[in-house]
Amino acid sequence: MHRGFKWLIGVVLVLGLLLVAADRLGARYLQNSAADSLATFSQFQEKPEVTLHGFPFLTQAISGDYKDIEITSKSVTVGEISGAAMDAHLRGAKLPLSKLRSNTVTEIPVDEVEGYVIAPYSELERLSKVNGLQLSAQGDELVVQAPVSVPVLGSVTVNATGNFEVVGGTLKLDVHSLKVGGLDVPTAVLPLATAALNSTIEIPALPYGLHLTSTKPTPNGLQLNGAGSNVVLKQQS
Repeated sequence: MHRGFKWLIGVVLVLGLLLVAADRLGARYLQNSAADSLATFSQFQEKPEVTLHGFPFLTQAISGDYKDIEITSKSVTVGEISGAAMDAHLRGAKLPLSKLRSNTVTEIPVDEVEGYVIAPYSELERLSKVNGLQLSAQGDELVVQAPVSVPVLGSVTVNATGNFEVVGGTLKLDVHSLKVGGLDVPTAVLPLATAALNSTIEIPALPYGLHLTSTKPTPNGLQLNGAGSNVVLKQQS
């Protein structure tokens, strides 16, 4: 009896391992199909990487209701912003298995979506319309630099720290701590210099139903954070 019980446990363990392996193989197989389908829901220079999270996977595939689909890319185009990186999580995404396998997915209902897009500073500089603007990150701060025309002194390079505030569907650049050559900008010309650097950038709709909520400076660009709920994603024509 004792030996038979051990044998039974061994069989159960082996079957369990086989089920886990089959589950992961199934996930890997469908991830490529999902990447093909999901790539048509945004503009990518290269096919995005798709990861189907959650265990067991096979029950999700059969039901067509996925706990968490993660989409990552280093080459997404968002409106006039090109070469952006992104990471999005689609939680509670409805993807029928038959449509996924036949690559005929045209819309995806999603319970929740959360993620971000990292817009290159060079793209934001171009869209800002501020002549000579240079953006970079220093720790958690946004560093701003641009030539500004100042009465008497003429054109001088102004350095400042700043932040992008989300106002509706736009980014509003607000600067502070303005300096020229390491010295504070004189009070008399501070409003002029500040107005010259402040700008507003129109941001188009982010991929996969992400609604812009906040921003964060990073070494590679400005991180545009977004979220959404109860959205239906539509395939782009």
